[in-house]
Amino acid sequence: MAGLKGLSEALAYLRKEASEELPIRHLEILVYVHNKSEVSVGHLAKDLNLPKSAVSVAVKRLSQFPERNTKTGNLEMKGLGLLDKERDPEYQTLVKIKLTPKGERIVKHLDEILSV
Repeated sequence: MAGLKGLSEALAYLRKEASEELPIRHLEILVYVHNKSEVSVGHLAKDLNLPKSAVSVAVKRLSQFPERNTKTGNLEMKGLGLLDKERDPEYQTLVKIKLTPKGERIVKHLDEILSV
Protein backbone atom coordinates (compact mmCIF):
# COMPACT_ATOMS: atom_id res chain seq x y z
CA MET A 1 0.00 0.00 0.00
CA ALA A 2 3.02 2.26 -0.18
CA GLY A 3 2.90 5.45 -2.17
CA LEU A 4 0.07 7.92 -2.47
CA LYS A 5 -2.63 5.41 -1.56
CA GLY A 6 -0.80 4.64 1.69
CA LEU A 7 -0.32 8.33 2.41
CA SER A 8 -4.01 8.97 1.79
CA GLU A 9 -4.99 6.18 4.18
CA ALA A 10 -2.52 7.42 6.79
CA LEU A 11 -3.91 10.96 6.64
CA ALA A 12 -7.49 9.64 6.88
CA TYR A 13 -6.49 7.61 9.96
CA LEU A 14 -4.81 10.64 11.55
CA ARG A 15 -7.86 12.81 10.83
CA LYS A 16 -10.12 10.20 12.47
CA GLU A 17 -7.92 9.80 15.54
CA ALA A 18 -7.35 13.54 15.98
CA SER A 19 -11.02 14.36 15.24
CA GLU A 20 -9.88 17.21 13.03
CA GLU A 21 -7.78 18.03 9.98
CA LEU A 22 -4.08 18.37 10.77
CA PRO A 23 -1.46 19.99 8.56
CA ILE A 24 1.33 17.79 7.20
CA ARG A 25 3.71 19.87 9.35
CA HIS A 26 2.04 18.42 12.46
CA LEU A 27 2.54 14.90 11.16
CA GLU A 28 6.18 15.75 10.46
CA ILE A 29 6.58 16.94 14.06
CA LEU A 30 5.00 13.77 15.47
CA VAL A 31 7.27 11.53 13.39
CA TYR A 32 10.35 13.57 14.29
CA VAL A 33 9.59 13.39 18.02
CA HIS A 34 8.94 9.66 17.69
CA ASN A 35 12.36 9.16 16.07
CA LYS A 36 14.17 11.28 18.68
CA SER A 37 12.03 10.12 21.65
CA GLU A 38 12.51 13.51 23.36
CA VAL A 39 13.44 16.93 21.94
CA SER A 40 13.17 20.65 22.67
CA VAL A 41 11.09 23.10 20.63
CA GLY A 42 14.30 24.87 19.60
CA HIS A 43 15.87 21.68 18.24
CA LEU A 44 12.62 20.77 16.48
CA ALA A 45 12.51 24.18 14.79
CA LYS A 46 16.17 24.05 13.78
CA ASP A 47 16.14 20.47 12.50
CA LEU A 48 12.86 20.88 10.58
CA ASN A 49 13.86 24.33 9.31
CA LEU A 50 10.70 25.95 10.70
CA PRO A 51 10.20 29.15 12.69
CA LYS A 52 10.28 28.49 16.43
CA SER A 53 6.95 30.30 16.81
CA ALA A 54 5.28 27.95 14.29
CA VAL A 55 6.66 24.91 16.10
CA SER A 56 5.45 26.28 19.46
CA VAL A 57 1.92 26.74 18.09
CA ALA A 58 1.91 23.24 16.59
CA VAL A 59 3.26 21.66 19.79
CA LYS A 60 0.58 23.43 21.83
CA ARG A 61 -2.15 22.11 19.52
CA LEU A 62 -0.70 18.58 19.59
CA SER A 63 -0.35 18.66 23.40
CA GLN A 64 -3.04 18.81 26.04
CA PHE A 65 -3.33 21.92 28.18
CA PRO A 66 -5.84 23.50 30.58
CA GLU A 67 -7.74 26.55 29.40
CA ARG A 68 -10.32 28.58 31.29
CA ASN A 69 -13.79 28.66 29.75
CA THR A 70 -14.70 32.34 29.52
CA LYS A 71 -18.42 31.67 30.01
CA THR A 72 -18.28 29.25 32.96
CA GLY A 73 -14.88 30.09 34.43
CA ASN A 74 -14.09 26.36 34.62
CA LEU A 75 -10.80 24.88 33.47
CA GLU A 76 -11.18 22.61 30.46
CA MET A 77 -8.59 20.45 28.76
CA LYS A 78 -7.80 21.53 25.20
CA GLY A 79 -5.50 20.15 22.53
CA LEU A 80 -5.09 16.70 21.05
CA GLY A 81 -3.05 14.97 23.75
CA LEU A 82 -0.48 13.52 21.33
CA LEU A 83 2.56 15.28 22.80
CA ASP A 84 3.67 15.84 26.36
CA LYS A 85 5.75 18.83 27.49
CA GLU A 86 8.04 18.60 30.49
CA ARG A 87 10.53 21.06 31.97
CA ASP A 88 14.11 19.84 32.15
CA PRO A 89 14.98 19.34 35.85
CA GLU A 90 18.48 20.80 35.35
CA TYR A 91 17.55 23.69 33.04
CA GLN A 92 14.10 24.95 34.03
CA THR A 93 13.80 27.13 30.93
CA LEU A 94 14.23 24.12 28.63
CA VAL A 95 11.00 22.32 27.76
CA LYS A 96 11.32 18.80 26.40
CA ILE A 97 8.70 17.32 24.09
CA LYS A 98 7.84 13.64 23.83
CA LEU A 99 4.97 11.55 22.53
CA THR A 100 2.18 10.53 24.86
CA PRO A 101 1.07 6.88 24.74
CA LYS A 102 -1.76 7.99 22.42
CA GLY A 103 0.71 9.82 20.18
CA GLU A 104 3.05 6.82 20.14
CA ARG A 105 0.19 4.49 19.18
CA ILE A 106 -0.89 6.77 16.34
CA VAL A 107 2.63 7.18 14.92
CA LYS A 108 3.26 3.42 15.07
CA HIS A 109 -0.01 2.74 13.26
CA LEU A 110 0.85 5.37 10.63
CA ASP A 111 4.21 3.65 10.15
CA GLU A 112 2.43 0.30 9.63
CA ILE A 113 0.10 1.83 7.04
CA LEU A 114 2.93 3.47 5.14
CA SER A 115 5.28 0.47 5.33
CA VAL A 116 2.94 -2.04 3.72
